[in-house]
Amino acid sequence: MLESFDGRSPQVAETAFIHPSACIRGDIIIGDYSIIWPGVSITGDWGTIVIGRCTTIEDNSVIHVATLDNWENDMRCSLEIGDYVTVGHGAVVHGTPNILSKPFTSTKVGR
Repeated sequence: MLESFDGRSPQVAETAFIHPSACIRGDIIIGDYSIIWPGVSITGDWGTIVIGRCTTIEDNSVIHVATLDNWENDMRCSLEIGDYVTVGHGAVVHGTPNILSKPFTSTKVGR
């Protein structure tokens, strides 16, 4: 499901696959040939989330861009996941980390 938030809508490359049970909301950019699997939640409410090309976000992962500082100071931030990245099943990526191209991420990343 793709949802707008605060006037910002997800931008998904034509060649990307989004499973129907995934929830993608807000300021999100998903690159070519990337795959978002079932149960994934990606929320770009306080900033932009960029997911590179050929990246896989596996089942039940949660990606959210924001920190307490962003909320308290009303400032936008960004989170970038590079090309050829696999975010493992059930991972939580939160805050403003940047994950460079080609690593494998599992469990929790961020602050």
